[in-house]
Amino acid sequence: MSQIAIIGGGAWGTALAQVLAKGGPVGGHRVVLWLRQPTLAAHINTHRINTTYLPHVTLSPNILATTDWHDLAGCHTVFMTVPTQHVRGVAQHAAGFIAPQARVVLGIKGIERETGKLPHDVVADYLSGRALVLLAGPSFAGDVGVGLPTALTLAAGEISHADAVAHLFQNTTLRPYTATDMVGVALAGAMKNVLAIAAGMAMGLGLGDSARAAIITRGLAEITRLGMAMGGQASSFMGLAGLGDVVLTCTSEQSRNYVLGLRLGQGKSLSDATATSKGVTEGVPTATAALGLAQQWGVDLPITAAVAAVLTHQTSISAALQGLLSRPLRSEG
Repeated sequence: MSQIAIIGGGAWGTALAQVLAKGGPVGGHRVVLWLRQPTLAAHINTHRINTTYLPHVTLSPNILATTDWHDLAGCHTVFMTVPTQHVRGVAQHAAGFIAPQARVVLGIKGIERETGKLPHDVVADYLSGRALVLLAGPSFAGDVGVGLPTALTLAAGEISHADAVAHLFQNTTLRPYTATDMVGVALAGAMKNVLAIAAGMAMGLGLGDSARAAIITRGLAEITRLGMAMGGQASSFMGLAGLGDVVLTCTSEQSRNYVLGLRLGQGKSLSDATATSKGVTEGVPTATAALGLAQQWGVDLPITAAVAAVLTHQTSISAALQGLLSRPLRSEG
């Protein structure tokens, strides 16, 4: 049995731990699940349930929940599944405990608000020399945790690192595809949350499925423009990390970002719309961070700008919609 660590005991980290612990090339892997709450870690180890974030899944005995950074020592692969706005602090703390030869897999989707950096660029500030791999694509923790079939993208600067991580999921219900476009995969994973908020707003206003389809299509066009300006590949935005994740998060109430937009469209305030969510709604800080990147790279992001204006109380949803509809006519291409 190989040893893997997952930093982040939320729903996504717990679901990944379950997949890896239940199946692999020679059976289940031994997984160290690091989380902040000692009481929750003790409960997982005793009762095999993460009652806070994934209460409907009975966890494998191959999972050891811990709050001790020293338990990461000796792990050949370390996953990070913490919120984007916290990843810098976590990477700084974890750096002294992650082996120099370990691969670090980032199941994180967002843009750092203060710097405009993508998650792998933030982590690289503290984990230089380690191989970094991105994990992205259409996936809900609840589906992955109970073993429903899911396809994802693993992206790394060197394809061999993505291939090595992909083999960890062999014979599981999670099927990874590999890629080398880290910028495109990371940006697509971040921006889909903003589009999900926009789609939710449209549905909350009762604008219908046709309006949502327009947001998905034109939203993909604008994030592709930004991604290509930053050096990403157009194909990444048509793949699992792009189109696949956009469709999923813009159409399902399992998506926190979509539900946030839905509640805003129904007239709730931002604080009320997020009050009952157990996880972080990454699209909120990502919208404003993305506008900073758009300005830096000279790219127009009209849907993202509209979402950001609503979230920062600069305009109403109806006024933002009117602004989108009154834009000058242009060729689709």
